[in-house]
Amino acid sequence: MPIVEYKITYPSRYASSVRLVGDFGTWSGWVDMKQDKHGYTSNLYVQEGTTIKYKFFVDGKHWGFDPTRNSTTDEEGHVVNVECVRNRPSDSEASSEAESVFNN
Repeated sequence: MPIVEYKITYPSRYASSVRLVGDFGTWSGWVDMKQDKHGYTSNLYVQEGTTIKYKFFVDGKHWGFDPTRNSTTDEEGHVVNVECVRNRPSDSEASSEAESVFNN
């Protein structure tokens, strides 16, 4: 399966830092997210069809997740987002979207 670019956002203008932490198929770990006028974003390159699990570490002290996306509870008791990465071309460009794999 091809590698696709996948964008994850954390919509907070009030946080001073956000770290994306998770399991992204072929690798697990963290990346510092970039701040823009809408919040924080990170672009990942993930193999299409990969199920990813992630959460956010905000301001170096709080765990968070995106309540608008699918989530589950991990083995440590944290709520994490869970998505299956799919590449879906749009009219103007190829864009990555996620499909639900768990519903809470």
